[in-house]
Amino acid sequence: MSKITIALAGVLLASCVAAPAPPETHDGAKPAASPEAAPMPAVAPAPAAPVASAAAAIPAPAALPVSSGPPWPLDDPEHIEKGKIRFGANCAAYCHGFEGSGGKTPAFRGRKDLVAEQVFKVITEGRVGSAVMPAWGKGFSDEKRWELVAYIMWLSRQEPRPPQ
Repeated sequence: MSKITIALAGVLLASCVAAPAPPETHDGAKPAASPEAAPMPAVAPAPAAPVASAAAAIPAPAALPVSSGPPWPLDDPEHIEKGKIRFGANCAAYCHGFEGSGGKTPAFRGRKDLVAEQVFKVITEGRVGSAVMPAWGKGFSDEKRWELVAYIMWLSRQEPRPPQ
């Protein structure tokens, strides 16, 4: 146990077991003690830890862990299909268009500049500014985000659709 935990436990214990002062009656006199009431032993509080060390013991919020890469080959048809379904349900309607055709963003089809790890990072962290995109790092597991990457990378290998 850390010194801070022990110090806090001592202070809490002392506040719980310390005997309260007897209440006063309406005329200001103290009531007589009952024979059953035995005095409670006093507990000395443990020395408090300095505030600076208590703050240092609290860890900073953790950033999202960086993925070590896809857990399977990105050209695996099963994971591409799962990514396609998730993309259709979460990404296509307003922002990226049907099959990544480019709703509010450039189309994914035929893109030779996409890098899987960068796509994963953008899906995880999102974007701000004029190219705003929500972060999916807490909404989807690593595997589900890699399935989206697999589908987007598959789209990037497809011929671009002619403008309509």
